[in-house]
Amino acid sequence: MPVLSEDNIKSLLKSCEGRSFEDRRDLALIRLFVTTGARRGELTNLRYRPDFPEENDISLHPPTVRVIGKGNRERIVPFDSRTAQAIDRYLRFT
Repeated sequence: MPVLSEDNIKSLLKSCEGRSFEDRRDLALIRLFVTTGARRGELTNLRYRPDFPEENDISLHPPTVRVIGKGNRERIVPFDSRTAQAIDRYLRFT
């Protein structure tokens, strides 16, 4: 799989700077991919239910995501504050 250059990633992030639901969703997902290095399959099944925080796979305090990787192995992966901000903006939109 080819790796995107830093310029490609910057262009991709810039294309998601709008205020629509899709822009916020895409920015949050792309930042999560870039900052965690998680695989697509690890991020597709993330759970988030505001009423049941103990079941959530994403935490903004501290900014971490729980993913299930190859071999059904669970791991907790930290992410940066800009990714946390993008996720927060997306979640507030929904």
